[in-house]
Amino acid sequence: MNLSASDVYFPPRESAGGWRWCKDKDQVRSLAGMDPERLSVIRDAQPQIYQGPWAIVIIRKGYVAAEWFGVPAMPNTTFDGWSSTKSATGIAFGLLMDGYRSAPRANRRGMSEWQETAK
Repeated sequence: MNLSASDVYFPPRESAGGWRWCKDKDQVRSLAGMDPERLSVIRDAQPQIYQGPWAIVIIRKGYVAAEWFGVPAMPNTTFDGWSSTKSATGIAFGLLMDGYRSAPRANRRGMSEWQETAK
């Protein structure tokens, strides 16, 4: 995947508006490029998998495509994630680096600062 600067989106602080949101199913399709009916499978399965408070947010192409909360969770609920967050971030970063190393050199634009350290 070749990304240009215009393809990369970093949301502003929450106090300045935060993430961009898809407002309806049509925007989920057109802006996030996802099928809202298929996303609902995730929402519907979650209570069967996890019996407790839960929250899921799906972000794609810089847009919040979906967000769900399981009772009693609410948007301002804090979850005790502690080191699990660091572990998930480490795994995601490792997968990113593995994909970078296996990508053809022509697809590595935008990551020039990693070219020497990724070898």
